[in-house]
Amino acid sequence: MYGFYMKPLHELIILNHFYYCFLLAIKLRKCNLPLVDGINSKVFMKQWLFTAQNNRLFDRLIYDEIQWLLDSLSDRKTTSQQFEYNIEIIYHRSLEMIKENESLVPRVDFINF
Repeated sequence: MYGFYMKPLHELIILNHFYYCFLLAIKLRKCNLPLVDGINSKVFMKQWLFTAQNNRLFDRLIYDEIQWLLDSLSDRKTTSQQFEYNIEIIYHRSLEMIKENESLVPRVDFINF
């Protein structure tokens, strides 16, 4: 993933939100069209990413990430199942990193004035 491990907390939250939305779209499509083959799944994923990029649906931080994902999808050796698995890993790991970072930041209600 493009620079994933060096992001500050707010950027991790933006990235995690993007991956959540992308993963949700993939899972919903699988529920609605369970018999569609892997090639069509890759086409759907590419279309979703192109739409997100062209319609500027996410923060500009995401556009390098989208390009990286499109390049990964274009690799003929990558199956849609492998790609989806990687998206899940990125989503869950970014969520863990957010939780770890949030535990280091003091909550506002604990600050005495």
